[in-house]
Amino acid sequence: MRSLGRALISQWFTVVSGLLLTVTAAALVFALVPPSYTSSGTVVVLAPARPTNRPANPLLAFNSSLDTIASILLQSLSSPVLPFRVGLVAGQDAVTIKNAGVGSSLTTGPFISITAQSPDAVRSPAIVSWVIDLARQDLADRQHALKVANRKAVTLGSVVDPTPAKPVWFVPVSATGGALLLGLMFTTAMAWSINWAETRKRHELAAAEPLEGVGYPPATRKHLPVTPAVRPAVAAVTTGGRHFRQPTTGTASSQPA
Repeated sequence: MRSLGRALISQWFTVVSGLLLTVTAAALVFALVPPSYTSSGTVVVLAPARPTNRPANPLLAFNSSLDTIASILLQSLSSPVLPFRVGLVAGQDAVTIKNAGVGSSLTTGPFISITAQSPDAVRSPAIVSWVIDLARQDLADRQHALKVANRKAVTLGSVVDPTPAKPVWFVPVSATGGALLLGLMFTTAMAWSINWAETRKRHELAAAEPLEGVGYPPATRKHLPVTPAVRPAVAAVTTGGRHFRQPTTGTASSQPA
């Protein structure tokens, strides 16, 4: 960690440049990836009103048969052909339909919850409305096929109307975070690589530096002072008008010239 910190400090110009590019790229990703918008609504299967002078409260007329009808509608709406029946755009729009149970039971009950998600803020509530209309039409068609009288037909009542679209920032934030992470990793790797290359180059140059008078090429070699070799000195000795050669080393001898 210390070596990495020293490398980042020594390569501060590369780090700052990489951070600026990373922030720019992250901002561009955040601008190009739009958020999704979600809307939801809930409907309930209602029993037919009783033809009496004093009708019972419809909210108290729930029984297990309504749960069965809600389960049938749920299976029908969850079919693979639902996107084509509602007009969903593949890869953009999504619908989730589930049974909203009462109390501790989350798998049974006469309530059906619809949640739609779309990149268009106006389209997501509209999708919820389309699915609710489709459920009502499906319920009416089933009862008509069974020749159920209108006064005995069950209906689909609205509990929660399609809510206003709410933005979902998960995808843009995830994409931006990924861009930031990749940018930081790339910047760190570049700073480390440049610092390692410079350090290795300095070490190679230091190892190749020669000592005084050793390792230089012949053309640039420094010449050290050379001690002259010991040579015999010629001494002129005048003896009777004759010259004798007398070496400076060794045994002296005199011979006539």
